[in-house]
Amino acid sequence: MWLTLPWSEAKRLQRTAPDDALVIVEKPATQIKFPQQAPAQGSLF
Repeated sequence: MWLTLPWSEAKRLQRTAPDDALVIVEKPATQIKFPQQAPAQGSLF
């Protein structure tokens, strides 16, 4: 509903999340991908 309402109405539906609602964790080592070689950057000129 709030995605389709005009902003003047939708902003009343917004509220902050509790402090413990978001937990930031590190990505598991098995999901970290390292490039095999440095990406080549083309010339800017």
